[in-house]
Amino acid sequence: KSMIFKEVKVNNKQFKEIWIKEIESKQPHLSYEYLTFGNIDISERDYFLISTIDDKVVSIVYLSTAAHKIFKIIKLKVLSLGSQITYGLPFWYDELIIDYSTFLSYLLEYVNKNIKHQLILLKDFKEIEDAEKTLVNKDYNFLNFNTFSRSYRFIEPTFENYLGNLNSKKRTFLKNEIIKTIELNNLRIENVKTIDNDKLDHFYKLYKNVSLKAKEIRIEALPKDFFIRINNHFENLNYVVVFEADKIIGFGILLGQGKDLRCFCLGMDYTSSKKNNLWYVIVLESIRYGIEKKYSKIEFGNSNYSMKRKFGAIEEKIIFSIKFKNTTLNNLL
Repeated sequence: KSMIFKEVKVNNKQFKEIWIKEIESKQPHLSYEYLTFGNIDISERDYFLISTIDDKVVSIVYLSTAAHKIFKIIKLKVLSLGSQITYGLPFWYDELIIDYSTFLSYLLEYVNKNIKHQLILLKDFKEIEDAEKTLVNKDYNFLNFNTFSRSYRFIEPTFENYLGNLNSKKRTFLKNEIIKTIELNNLRIENVKTIDNDKLDHFYKLYKNVSLKAKEIRIEALPKDFFIRINNHFENLNYVVVFEADKIIGFGILLGQGKDLRCFCLGMDYTSSKKNNLWYVIVLESIRYGIEKKYSKIEFGNSNYSMKRKFGAIEEKIIFSIKFKNTTLNNLL
């Protein structure tokens, strides 16, 4: 029987109920609260789709379009699963009725007819857990490629437990290098729910410092108004702010979603980062905050695994699948 896709609003009752039950419950970082923030990055447009067979909902999916430079040269309109700053798999299909191949087949048929794009990006597939899906993607002429490592850690009930469970090399590094730096340099750490408007320009400058310096994963910088709107939307939002004397030299944004704490983005003053081990201080204080607030897991985000492993992070390799709409171009991949 034919599977029919249709576009709906994000607040569609069926879409919302299924998203919360089937996606948010298994992937807290893909919370419905996160979806409804709207235009959180440089996406041109978001698409929320439902598919049915005989009026029974059998799948939902979130897509977005945005202009991206491919190979740093060609600018193309890219249609992707999720958006630039979401991760995980933003779709669900009823496995009792259809399989992933059927879901993908009908989805591709719909988007090729109804959504303008030049390239499709399917993300984020875990290398081992989602291996069967990436093989199906390949069957549909997608190119699979390793992109980056994502890392996380299940965190202990106390900070002392956390340090005690690290191996001696990691524990010594954190105690003798990072914790001692905080003490010797008289760094002050504050956890705040929002940033004042008069400090927005300074925070944004620190964020842009990091965004422009990124090497492993380079994405478009978030707009300044993002930092205004985020304050008013997320209930479990926290800024880890680092002061040197009375000057703010760095911050990290943490987003609590269920029992997971996600490191969202950070900003740093590079003129004082080296002497203060600033990046390490922000990450360590993020872990400390997660422990204090009784989270079970902290998501460190993408890239820099070689640095994050010093905190006992677990690596998770991520696969992207891409396909040009133009068959000739796709055959060149």
